[in-house]
Amino acid sequence: MYIRTIERLLLQFLSSCDYVIYIPGGGRSPECGSHDQLMEMTGGEYAAVVNNALRQQQQQQQQAKRLTAVLSTGYT
Repeated sequence: MYIRTIERLLLQFLSSCDYVIYIPGGGRSPECGSHDQLMEMTGGEYAAVVNNALRQQQQQQQQAKRLTAVLSTGYT
């Protein structure tokens, strides 16, 4: 699944925020702090969500590079 443009922009924006409030579903407690603080939080859901989104973004970039390399060689 491709990360939508808004998600990509949000990931870039969050790292510059002074304060972030992440409200997970399922009645769990919110996580609050700077982006860096939330990313360092052990077992934090915010960090897990952000890291997962970043991994997906990196995988998509790698797939696009591989596809470009294949198409540029003329092989399908």
